Amino acid sequence: MELRKTSRALEEEKKKTDKLLYQMLPAKVADELKNGRPVPAGNDHYGLNQFALSLKRIMLMSWSLKNNGRPYLT
Repeated sequence: MELRKTSRALEEEKKKTDKLLYQMLPAKVADELKNGRPVPAGNDHYGLNQFALSLKRIMLMSWSLKNNGRPYLT
């Protein structure tokens, strides 16, 4: 009984981890990492350059909003 409960809890945590991974990274990158394959640096085949640019814009907007339009670093 305890083993089943632990197994279910582990499966739920795995689902949460997968969801977070796919929210944070482009799907192609997340797929490669989930399958244990390395993602080569500097290879934009996975869309990482565009992802990094969009992330920078989001972070800058967030910092700007925190400090009434002025750059704000935490």
